Amino acid sequence: TAEQFLKEAVWEHNVSAILAKIGQAVNVSHVYVVMNYTNEKHVLYSSLCYEWAAPGETQQINNPSLRHVPLQQTGFSRWEKELSHNLPIQGLVEDFPESEHDLFKPLGSISVAAMPIFVEGQWWGFIMFDECRNKRQWTEIELKALRTIASIFGSAESRARAEQKLVRRQKA
Repeated sequence: TAEQFLKEAVWEHNVSAILAKIGQAVNVSHVYVVMNYTNEKHVLYSSLCYEWAAPGETQQINNPSLRHVPLQQTGFSRWEKELSHNLPIQGLVEDFPESEHDLFKPLGSISVAAMPIFVEGQWWGFIMFDECRNKRQWTEIELKALRTIASIFGSAESRARAEQKLVRRQKA
């Protein structure tokens, strides 16, 4: 999967197929790729950009509650703090702070693992693995594999940026 992902100059072309392979291999209900951005007032937002959903699961890609989410103002300051410091968020949603339940309850999330994605040393976003069928305790081996997946996403975006810079230089 990593090879397929990284050989394409524009990684977004393969993202649907790659998320499907990852979601099936990890055996989760959803895999989400969430990207960060800041507005003109330097408020950090996270927005769902890509998704894979297991057969029978509801797609969330067009869910407005997962777009343009100001983490601090919506009770997700823990996510901003930990993910931006390259720490994962994982566990049973019922054990998460109450402020986070409003977002996860409508999704049917039971267990979640979110890994930060870094690009050129900056927190770019995160990949989230969402289990809606069973309680799941993530093992250390699984968490290491999920971190590797996040690193591959970061590497693909870094490569795409480097290639864009090279093309711009060649045109100049």
